[in-house]
Amino acid sequence: MNTDEDKNEKELLAQIQYGSQLAFRLLFERYHPFVYAFSRRITHSEELAEEIVQDVFLKIWLDRERLNTVDHFPAYLNRIVRNHCFNVLRKLASETKHMAEHLVGFEEADHSTVENLDYKDVKRILDEAVESLPAQQKRVYQLCHQEGLKYEEAAERLNLSPQTVHAYMKEALRKIRAHFKNYAVSYVAFFMALFS
Repeated sequence: MNTDEDKNEKELLAQIQYGSQLAFRLLFERYHPFVYAFSRRITHSEELAEEIVQDVFLKIWLDRERLNTVDHFPAYLNRIVRNHCFNVLRKLASETKHMAEHLVGFEEADHSTVENLDYKDVKRILDEAVESLPAQQKRVYQLCHQEGLKYEEAAERLNLSPQTVHAYMKEALRKIRAHFKNYAVSYVAFFMALFS
């Protein structure tokens, strides 16, 4: 990076540090492609990369008061993205291991709750959960999960930002999981309903 670009970036970071949303948007537009591409290369997942982009820029905004300590922003950003990707992958690996252990326990159980549920019961619980969602969350869930639209496509159809669609989808899934827990139904049944 030449001296002028370095100076311009320092000024941009200083503006962000003092809460300039315009400066933050410019920074986002400048570095979004890099963060997405780097995250996707590490995680091999478009969806995870999209989430990481949002998480990384949210972290930068929330920690903006410390931006004056950053000497070289691209190196700083590279470190944040790499660390966040590895944290996400570690968490996924842990959840996968937990799920595998749960499935083994499920297969060995004699009379688990899930074994006593047939598909109709599980479907009914899922339908109840979806019906209980607020209107916008419900519509986002139906478009993204049931109709298979990408966040951007659903956002365009609903006249929302992709970030808002992502937030609605995340909250909808959290509420659906909580609804299944109310019935003492394990994640196995939850996933069976969700992906059948």
